[in-house]
Amino acid sequence: MCEISIFSRIRHQQLMSLMEIGNSHIIYPPSSDHLYCQQAPEFESYIWLACSVQGLIMVFVGSFTFLGFLYAAIISKLLPPSENSIVAAIQNDRYYCFLVPLTLPIIIVAVYFHWLSMKLFKHA
Repeated sequence: MCEISIFSRIRHQQLMSLMEIGNSHIIYPPSSDHLYCQQAPEFESYIWLACSVQGLIMVFVGSFTFLGFLYAAIISKLLPPSENSIVAAIQNDRYYCFLVPLTLPIIIVAVYFHWLSMKLFKHA
């Protein structure tokens, strides 16, 4: 009999919480000390749905952020002056539109230092 490690105990607790959440059950295979979880199809579809929703949220947040930057950096400069103080401040900003072009040289330097550190690590 081998002793169950802390990771096996944590995995066992996770499996027990799965039993409370979904329609799953635990199978103890013969001649093995490890726990396996066989999930019911309803629980697998729930996981798939949760991952899909999480992915869609990330896509929408990324798209919204990109469109906000696009408006602040480019589109607001092309529109007529606004009476709204926040929109007027975005339109009169002369520094935010340089964010992406000035970030590119920094990225190039960071990529070079990353390559250099990996090269030194590989040959150390």
